[in-house]
Amino acid sequence: MMPEPDQNAPLEPDSSLLAMPPATWQPMAATMPLLAHVGQRYWPHRQPPGSWEAARLSSAVFLFREGGSGWSFVAKFHTAKTGGDALRHACREAEAIGQARAAGLDAPPYRAVHVLGLWRGVLLLEHVPGLTLLDHIAVRDSQPGCLGQSLRAAAQTLARLHAADIPGGQNANGSRALDKAHKYSRELHQYGVLQHEPAITGSLTRLLTAWAEQAALFDYSPTLIHGDATTTNFITADDGQMVAIDWERLEVADPAADIGRLAAEVWHGIRDHGGHGDEADELARCLLDTYLDALPSHVQRARLARRARFYQASSILRIARNGWIARLDRLALVAQALSLLSDGLLANGGFDLATGPAD
Repeated sequence: MMPEPDQNAPLEPDSSLLAMPPATWQPMAATMPLLAHVGQRYWPHRQPPGSWEAARLSSAVFLFREGGSGWSFVAKFHTAKTGGDALRHACREAEAIGQARAAGLDAPPYRAVHVLGLWRGVLLLEHVPGLTLLDHIAVRDSQPGCLGQSLRAAAQTLARLHAADIPGGQNANGSRALDKAHKYSRELHQYGVLQHEPAITGSLTRLLTAWAEQAALFDYSPTLIHGDATTTNFITADDGQMVAIDWERLEVADPAADIGRLAAEVWHGIRDHGGHGDEADELARCLLDTYLDALPSHVQRARLARRARFYQASSILRIARNGWIARLDRLALVAQALSLLSDGLLANGGFDLATGPAD
């Protein structure tokens, strides 16, 4: 006889879900354990649910919709990412969302996604119909003004999160950020686009070494940060709200890491969708300026802006490692990272790419 399935074990995506092509709706059996559970615990209507359909958003995330009412929810299967440790990771992300909402992102117009519940390592979330920042980048030519509005809303969202008081706090740690940037540089040199570019690699090494001497990289007050501030994790909802999703990497760290990461993603997104460097620079600057203006008056904006340049450069180096990006585009990314690192040092006395810090 086959053993009975463990009703408390982490739930894996049904084979019918995994077989679906992306971005298409497919009918689902109402007897699916997840749908049966949702129908019993979270169904918001008097009449029982009828037919269900689902769409695959990623290998771990699926959107479900009930045919009669149109009511929908998102299911994030942590088994697809963490296997047997799914229960702990799902609980961790639910707690992170609770922290973000307690920090001020609990109501419109800037908020974190709402958690419906947890079940067997599956995080059940509200569905937020709307466009991500990356969507707005892709359609910016046909919807003038919408991208700028969404960028400013995302900046306001991060500023509100970063302004929250952190009980106990923790020590600043700029060394970890430097270690990551050096790691990206080494990978680009060893088996990436800089494999046969020793002069560029040398310039990167000198710049990062000079940044290690910058007090601004280490002198900051840690805050709650999103930890994965990408253009796909900020949704402008159909009702105008800005909703931040995917909170599994929330931590207490340098707030400049969030805004620098998002600026890098915006810069790359503009270039990847037909934009030129001036447009990318302007929109990244709009994001940072809006963010700085929204911060509390006690924040040292000039220092934070310099750190944001560093994190933007580091994130751009991380993006440049992707082999699916054309070589010339990857080199353009590295050039942008060099420019950002150098500009941040110029604000503190100057730097020469060939020799190091200016006299």
